[in-house]
Amino acid sequence: MVVMACVALQFPLQVTPKIKVNTSSAVYFTAVLVLAPGTAVVVAGVSQLAGGLILVRRRNPITGRPRRRLVDTIFNASQWVIATSGSGVVLHWLAGSGDSGSTLLWFSALVAAAIAMYLVNTVLVAIVAAIQTKQPLVTTWIAGRRVDAITEAGLYTISAVASAAVPSHPWVLLGLVVPTILLHNSLQRTLQLHRQTVAALEQMADLVDVRDGYTGQHSARVADYAQQIARALRLNSDETATIRLAARVHDIGKIAIPDRILHKPGRLDPTEWDLMKSHVAAGCQVLERFDDYAHGVELVRCHHERIDGSGYPRGLREKQIPLGAQIVGISDAIDAMTSDRPYRHAMPLTAVRDELVRAAGTQFGAAVVEAAVRVLDVAPVSVTIGSLRQTAAAV
Repeated sequence: MVVMACVALQFPLQVTPKIKVNTSSAVYFTAVLVLAPGTAVVVAGVSQLAGGLILVRRRNPITGRPRRRLVDTIFNASQWVIATSGSGVVLHWLAGSGDSGSTLLWFSALVAAAIAMYLVNTVLVAIVAAIQTKQPLVTTWIAGRRVDAITEAGLYTISAVASAAVPSHPWVLLGLVVPTILLHNSLQRTLQLHRQTVAALEQMADLVDVRDGYTGQHSARVADYAQQIARALRLNSDETATIRLAARVHDIGKIAIPDRILHKPGRLDPTEWDLMKSHVAAGCQVLERFDDYAHGVELVRCHHERIDGSGYPRGLREKQIPLGAQIVGISDAIDAMTSDRPYRHAMPLTAVRDELVRAAGTQFGAAVVEAAVRVLDVAPVSVTIGSLRQTAAAV
C-alpha cells in the first residue's frame, strides 16, 4: 500500500487545467477499511513523506524548479494522517467490531468514513487557501469541490469494492491500478477536448479582432483586465476563471457583423446600430453549444447592460446584471479608452480614471469602478504596454 500510494503521488489525475486529484486517496481509504486504524495512519504518513520527498527531488522540465516544496510535503503528510485518523475513528465508532453489525450498518459506516476522510482532507486544504487568498472559508471550500467531488467519489467506490476481497486475496490491491488507469485516460481525453474547444473559440475571437487593425488583441487585453479586476474584488479562483473565459470571447459574435459597419469610422445610424447590437445574441448562440462556456454565456450576454438600465440587449438594471458581466463590461471600456481609434487617440490614464468615476452609478457599479481604478493605479505600465502593442499591431 505504501508503494502504491507513493507511485500514485507521482501521477495525479488532471481533472481541469488547474485542478489535480491524487489517486492515493483510494489507497488510504482501502487501508482504513482493511487495516487497524493505527496501521492505516502509518501507511498514509509514510507514503506521503516518501512520495513527497521524491517530488521534492524531481524537477519540472520547463521551469527547472522542484515539483514540490519540502514544507508542502510536511503539510500533506500531516493532512493525510489527520484525515485517515478521522476516517478510521468514524468507521470503528459506527461499525463497532463488525461481527454482529448488519449489512446496512456496515454500509452506513463505510459511507460515513468516506465522507469524514473527504471533509477533513479538503477542509484543511481550504483553510490554508482561505488564509492565503483572504477569502471566506466556506466560499473557498465550495469553489474547490465543484470539480473533484465526483472523481473522489469514484476513487472511494473503487476502494470499497477492492477492500471486500483484500483480506483473503491481498493481490487484489493491484486491481486498483486498472480502473485508475481507465479513469486517468478518460480525464485526459476530456481535458484535451476542453483545451481544444477553448483554443478554437479564442482563435475565432482573435480573428474578429484582426478584422480591424485598431482592435488587434482587444479580447486578450480585456480578459487580462477582467482577471485583475476580479482579483481586486477578491472573487474566488473559479469565478475569476469564468470571468476571464467570458471576457476572452465577449466579442465573438462580431464575426457576423458586416465590415462596412464594423469598420465605419463615424457614428452608426439607427439601423446600423441595431445590427451592431445583434453581435451579443450571435455570440451567445455560438457559446451555448459548448459546455465549457455554460457559466460564461450569461456574462457575455449582459456585458453591455448598464446600471441605470439604458444598456442592451435587455435593459437590465443594478443587481439584475451579474457581477461578472459588469467586470467584463468595464474591462471592455478600459481597453477601448486606452487604445487608438480612427476618430481619436488613446486616452491618458488620468482621463480614463476620471471617466470611470463619472460613470459610476450610471454605466458601471460603484464597487466595480473602485476595483478597476485600483487596478489602473497599481499597474499603469501594463496599460501603457498594452496600448503600445495594440498600436504596433495596427501599424
